[in-house]
Amino acid sequence: MRTKLFSILGLLVIMTMILTACPAKPTPTPEPTKPVEQAQPTAVPTTEPPKPAGIKVGQVTDMGGIDDKSFNATSWKGIQDAEKQLGVTGKYLESQQQAD
Repeated sequence: MRTKLFSILGLLVIMTMILTACPAKPTPTPEPTKPVEQAQPTAVPTTEPPKPAGIKVGQVTDMGGIDDKSFNATSWKGIQDAEKQLGVTGKYLESQQQAD
């Protein structure tokens, strides 16, 4: 009785492995289409895109403070770089307690 059960289970496992190993039928790939020629613009704008006005960025530090020489310090450095390069306004708040 047990050997018959193990034989059936073994056969099911082998059939499952064979069926999952069979590759799927390849899907036909569509033929590439020729690109449509587009008119070239006559003038290229040389002005710089307008900078977003009034964006404010904030950071809340953990107990390590803003100069922890780790995550808080590098995050604040990124905010300062954004202030210089993108014109955003940045502020930070230092947590005084763990619950903050």
